[in-house]
Amino acid sequence: MAQFRGQILFQELLFNLMHDALSIQDNDSESALEHVKSYIEQHYQDELTIDQLAKVAGISTRHFMRLFKKKYGYSAIEYLAVFRIEQAQRLMRSGGTNRLRDIARYVGYQDDFYFRRKFKQISGVPPAEYMKNSRRKIVAYDFPNIGQLIALQIIPYAAPADHPWTDYYKRKYQIDVLLPLSANPLTKREEIHLAEPDFIIGIDSLLPLEEQDRLQEIAPSFFVPWADHDWRTHLRLLAQFLDKTVAAETWLKKYARKALFVREQVKPAIKDNRLLIVRITADHFYALGNRSLGTVFFDDLKIVPAQDVTRLGLNEQITLDDLVNMDADRLLFIIDEDSQSQSSWRTLLEGKEWSSLKAVQNNKVDFLPSFPWIEYTAFTHDLMLDEILKLWRDRA
Repeated sequence: MAQFRGQILFQELLFNLMHDALSIQDNDSESALEHVKSYIEQHYQDELTIDQLAKVAGISTRHFMRLFKKKYGYSAIEYLAVFRIEQAQRLMRSGGTNRLRDIARYVGYQDDFYFRRKFKQISGVPPAEYMKNSRRKIVAYDFPNIGQLIALQIIPYAAPADHPWTDYYKRKYQIDVLLPLSANPLTKREEIHLAEPDFIIGIDSLLPLEEQDRLQEIAPSFFVPWADHDWRTHLRLLAQFLDKTVAAETWLKKYARKALFVREQVKPAIKDNRLLIVRITADHFYALGNRSLGTVFFDDLKIVPAQDVTRLGLNEQITLDDLVNMDADRLLFIIDEDSQSQSSWRTLLEGKEWSSLKAVQNNKVDFLPSFPWIEYTAFTHDLMLDEILKLWRDRA
């Protein structure tokens, strides 16, 4: 019996050593892939090959190709092409007098025809058209319009000053000409008038008809019909108005591909868990449905909801008893940053109901920052896919 027990302990020791070795190997591979990604961003102007990038990672070419695609959802060469085109777009937006040929050479393409083909494939529009569009002055009147325009490869000329994404776009796209708009409607309209924009984009339900008419007098305007359509239709309608339908469809195809990739990556962790997304605002709890960021989880990733989200809008107020009775396998909280919301969160944690929740007992509670993830726009949903990967990949 002692000899048998000794064999079992020896086997357990071997298993633990192998498990630790594999964990170290996984961490090394993770670091190597991040290093290659940074290397691409620093050397994108050079002629880079898969073999060369595999050497930078310190692993075989075949293994590198498989690991890179598994982690990021696209090949290293695809990432190189996307990064090059993003740099070309940045140069085009800078307002300089660079010729297309010079831009192509700068970002690493020696063949002008190939550069144009890759640019259209990735951006949805030819480079000449992109340059023309980048010079158009388009106003994003309301918060959601920013995320809609960015998905169409359009950087707003003017946008609300009190929106966090306004500064984000300045940093990401390295632009200094973004005009911050006042929250006061009268001041805002005067600022737009003085800017002499080419187009004004707004949300129909957020603007009185009289104000819409006044804005139409300043420039051709489109007010997205918010309540009647989902976010994809919002994007398509705006694209029709701005003659950017091809760009919209290109973006939506990429989004669908990315959503499928994320779905496969998080499936081992999520399985058939029923998810409830709860936002805490002041002293209220709200369940988020498919007219909110919930659509990314329930419609695009096919995660099972803890209740019928098709009947929910942006927010549906629920009680603490509802939270308990919904019996969700997994909870995702979005807690507003104001003191009252934070106080409500602490009260929930200290209450007896908290420890009775199945998700709490099984350590399946996660969190997202509040604003602006709650926005219902194309660009925000694309970023949400990245956040979901961070939350749940490799959590099985």
